[in-house]
Amino acid sequence: MAHRTVMPSTKLGRWGFGLIITAAGLVALSMITALFLSNPAAGTAYNVLGILAPVFILVSLVSLVLSWIAILKHKDRGLLLIIFASVLTALFLFFFIGEVAESSWSGN
Repeated sequence: MAHRTVMPSTKLGRWGFGLIITAAGLVALSMITALFLSNPAAGTAYNVLGILAPVFILVSLVSLVLSWIAILKHKDRGLLLIIFASVLTALFLFFFIGEVAESSWSGN
């Protein structure tokens, strides 16, 4: 039976895993910032997610590509890399299919 590690073992796998963690950190940062900087009583709301959304999407796509290259081409079998790449792939497919379905239903 092959030895399975928890963390990614290749350089490309470590980069992909690190970028996945960075993307999750960007989402957490935007949520925390919106939570603490918004003041509904004063009528102010800070939508930092709108500023960080393009960065989050870019980092997520790069991490997804790097992770799957490490898994398929370099045979990286890090358990966390496989789990996180699979979950991120499922999320992208879910949102992509949802956007396509919504645009076809609305007639645009």
